[in-house]
Amino acid sequence: MRKSKSFMLMLILMSILLIGCRSNYHTGANTVDTKEQTPDTTEETPETTEETSDTTEKPSNTTEQTKREIPYTRFENCLYVWEDKANPALLRGYVTLSENIENKTYYYGETDSKLLEKKANYPDVVDESHSKIKKAVEEETKRLREMFEARVKEALDSANSIAQGGSIAPYEFDNTWQVIRNDEKMLTIVSSIYSYAGGAHPNLYKEVTSYDPIKGNKLTIESITTNEKEFRQFVEDALNAYVVDNNCSDYLFGENGYKEAFKNWDKNWWIINGYLFVGFNTYDIAPYVAGPLVIPVDLTKAMDLLNDYGKSLVNVAD
Repeated sequence: MRKSKSFMLMLILMSILLIGCRSNYHTGANTVDTKEQTPDTTEETPETTEETSDTTEKPSNTTEQTKREIPYTRFENCLYVWEDKANPALLRGYVTLSENIENKTYYYGETDSKLLEKKANYPDVVDESHSKIKKAVEEETKRLREMFEARVKEALDSANSIAQGGSIAPYEFDNTWQVIRNDEKMLTIVSSIYSYAGGAHPNLYKEVTSYDPIKGNKLTIESITTNEKEFRQFVEDALNAYVVDNNCSDYLFGENGYKEAFKNWDKNWWIINGYLFVGFNTYDIAPYVAGPLVIPVDLTKAMDLLNDYGKSLVNVAD
């Protein structure tokens, strides 16, 4: 009996010892893991500090980028899409402008069959104190209105002729405008004509007009340069270099196409943030799918070819 009790006591003691050893093993493992993880955290601290330093330096870069911002979206990581963002604040810059809306719907004869929807919007200088620029904008608006109305008339004649044989999908002609620069040095207005007159797709045509808002003159290349011939060549060379440097040729018409267009780059140009932007309409240098395109030219590289007025337009701090 005593032997049995002694045997039972020994079993109980061995069980207690085994449980104690298991507990110490697991506790020890967790402790070791914790000690091993702590140094890793300490080692990562310097890297975090370095990243913080890098972040601190970024605002100066951001400020510089803001000054030299290109306000257009990239097309195929190459050229830029010529889409001017609406900025109502620019209607009230150095010159205050308002909208002059002239809409009209045309029908076939005395029927309710719609032939053409015309939506026309033209800029109007409100400030009577800026009489010179007001007159210049009015003269340009007169030219644009006559061009737009001529296109509408041609399309309306066609629509009337087609409608004699049955109903047609109504044609659409929209004339809109955007102010993209408005300060005491330069007023720039982009006019856009959207048209659909049957066919596979609509069309978009854009024109840019810039003014010296104080003198009231329309700006030309001669207005901003000391050597017009050399400046024209500088821009043409820059456009060709841009295509090569950015691997854009695959998205454009052949060299004979876009290089010829580059020679006549002065049809649509404007200056913002130290860049001279050159605008090309649909089919000027690329297929329809690309739409109107923009190529930036860094004018800070051509300061010696600009006169004092031209240099003042390039000042990126403004």
